[in-house]
Amino acid sequence: MTVNECNKSDYIKNRRINYTIIRRMWDVFNNGIGAQVVKGHEHDKESLMGTFEISKSKLNEICDAYEGNLHFNTYSKRMEEKTGIPQKVFTGEIKISLNEDLDKNWEKYFIFKDRLAEKRAEAKKLKKPIPAKDDFQKTFENDLFNYLNTMNQKGLKAVLLNNNENLNLFLVYNFIREKEKYYLDIASEEDFDHTVDLLNKVDIDKMELFNNDTLERYLDTLKKQYELASAVLVYRNRKPKAKG
Repeated sequence: MTVNECNKSDYIKNRRINYTIIRRMWDVFNNGIGAQVVKGHEHDKESLMGTFEISKSKLNEICDAYEGNLHFNTYSKRMEEKTGIPQKVFTGEIKISLNEDLDKNWEKYFIFKDRLAEKRAEAKKLKKPIPAKDDFQKTFENDLFNYLNTMNQKGLKAVLLNNNENLNLFLVYNFIREKEKYYLDIASEEDFDHTVDLLNKVDIDKMELFNNDTLERYLDTLKKQYELASAVLVYRNRKPKAKG
């Protein structure tokens, strides 16, 4: 197997995880996925498929590990601009991480899921009773639901505070819950301190997720913020000290 083939296989696996999380999170947060068509629902905040501009058949293909014919590079750029979720989440270059137990069991879960799909297709063909899910599959799906439901119940700031090591998960969570891209809102010194802590956690691996325009805007913003903070400190240091 060549490097490109290996990467392609990894991308398909990662997309399967990412889109499964997106679909399940939308369902949990919104009590359903809304209208199951794209046309006319691109700005429908109740429709998963309309919002993410992906048909039911293509979404099913991705979640079932078929390559499909979605042009991921073009599509992912458009979705990053619309949702704030990094392009590489949609292409499968990176995968969303949840917690240790769920992360390590995705592959096993998909084996059971695919096996059940084959058994059900065969049973339907032979007009036999439809097989039930295996205990492992049911447990995994229940754990996934509980994890996402807990995220939803905690609210935005709690999730941000608990997942600042996992920016991709937070950005997916924020868009699906708030239906808008995430923008920092600094209303207090506590918020400011937390923002500084978040920036300190942005390492080179995270920066590689961003395109050149984003990185240039980031550098420009840091320069402006540096100048502002420096000006405030200079002004304070030059102010006459109050006499006691």
